[in-house]
Amino acid sequence: MLYQWLYALANLGQWSQPPQDATLMDEVHPLLEAAKIAILNTVEQKQYHQILDEKRGMKYALEYKMQQGLDQGRQEGRQEGLDEGIAKGREEGLEKAKREVVQGMLDLGLPWDTITKVTGLREADWTAKHP
Repeated sequence: MLYQWLYALANLGQWSQPPQDATLMDEVHPLLEAAKIAILNTVEQKQYHQILDEKRGMKYALEYKMQQGLDQGRQEGRQEGLDEGIAKGREEGLEKAKREVVQGMLDLGLPWDTITKVTGLREADWTAKHP
């Protein structure tokens, strides 16, 4: 690794393009970027850093907005699930209450036409669920 760095430093000024060796390129890339910045004049360096700052700001703003969107989506999903759970629980509770009322009416010996008028449940529906 040390030899690669020495080679890079010794030959940096002679390269017309970066080396093709991927390992060397990974190591030398930060050096090349620093060299590109170093040859800029003061105004150009200031502009370069302003552009970098703007890009970082946009990146962080985008990441922040994405996280907000994810958080909001999760919250809305939880609320939707809760609402659906409550609605299903109510529906199941009403069905259970209706079954108890029907069973109580049957225990009292009331005819099915009366039970249907009171509960809306027909004898065929009851016997299909309670054979």
